[in-house]
Amino acid sequence: MTKVTIDGKEYVQKDDTTNSNKIDGMFYAIVRSREQGVMCGFVESMNGRVVKLQKARQIYRYDSTFVLPDIAVHGMRDPEKAMLSLTMTEPMYMLEACGVIACSEFAANQLINIKAQSK
Repeated sequence: MTKVTIDGKEYVQKDDTTNSNKIDGMFYAIVRSREQGVMCGFVESMNGRVVKLQKARQIYRYDSTFVLPDIAVHGMRDPEKAMLSLTMTEPMYMLEACGVIACSEFAANQLINIKAQSK
């Protein structure tokens, strides 16, 4: 992936990204729930507080000086410090969702491409 850092902000060449923020009519979003934490993925459906995500990942560490709406627009301030799970191959149902924040194309591509944590 081609990356350039300008004034401390990382930019990724558009045609080097593996996905965009929309596929098959679904949009990429960060979803917060009351008890399941924070996930990101493609929103397939919402029914009350139930949100069905495709290609979901759990975000369990991010730059604490950024709040989730900032990450959804600008991406992670320091992606190297972020910790995300593997991408799920099966649908994820978020129960008790209390926030769905659509991501910009830049932020979605960054979240999709952050390396998953492993042992």
